[in-house]
Amino acid sequence: MGRFNKYGTKLDMIVREALGEIEKAEKAEREAKRNFDKYPDRAGMSPDYAADQARAKANHIEAAAALKATRQNVPDQARRELRELRGKLEAALLEGFAARPDAVDMQAVALLNSGILKPQEYVYLVREALGNGNYTMARMIGQAAEDEAKKTDSTEAAPVLRLAAMEGRKDYPAHYLRAYDDLVSIANRCLNNPAIADQWGAFTRDTIEAF
Repeated sequence: MGRFNKYGTKLDMIVREALGEIEKAEKAEREAKRNFDKYPDRAGMSPDYAADQARAKANHIEAAAALKATRQNVPDQARRELRELRGKLEAALLEGFAARPDAVDMQAVALLNSGILKPQEYVYLVREALGNGNYTMARMIGQAAEDEAKKTDSTEAAPVLRLAAMEGRKDYPAHYLRAYDDLVSIANRCLNNPAIADQWGAFTRDTIEAF
C-alpha cells in the first residue's frame, strides 16, 4: 500500500456503497416484476384475484420508479462525494510533497556543490532520497542534475543526468491525481452501465492497492 492509500480505499468504499444501493433497487424491481407476472389478466377474475393483481401491479410500479430514482440520485451523490474526496487528496498531496527546509540534507548539498559527483551518482542520490520519502532532496538533486546536463558536452553523461533530473523532478502529486481521476472515470462507467457494474473490483483493484 502507498502513503495515500486511505484516499483510494475511501473512493472504493463510496463507489461500492453506491453500486450496492443500485443493485438493491434492481433486485427489488425484479422481484416485484416476477410477483406481478404471477397475476396475468383472466376472464372472469374473482375479486380476490383482481385485488392481488392490482396490489402486485402497484408494487411493481413503485419499485420501477424507485429504481429509476436510485439510478439518478445515487450516482449523483457518489460523484459529489468523490469530488470532495479529490479536494482532500489534493490538499494532502500539497502538504506531503511540499519542499521543506527541515528536510534539507546538508551533507548531500555539500556533495552537490563539490563538483565531484559522477552522473550515475546523481541517479543513486535521487533514488536514495525517494526511497527515504525525502522529496525535497529528490527535487534539489534532480535540479542539480538538470543543470549539469545542460553544461556537459558528453553524450554518455547527458542521458544519465537527464534520467536523474526526470526522476527527481517528477510531478508526483499529478501522478496520484491522474490515477484518482482514472478511477473516477471507471466509477462513472460502472455506475451508469449495469452490464459492467459487477466488474468494478476487477477493473480497479491493482490501482487502489498501489495508491
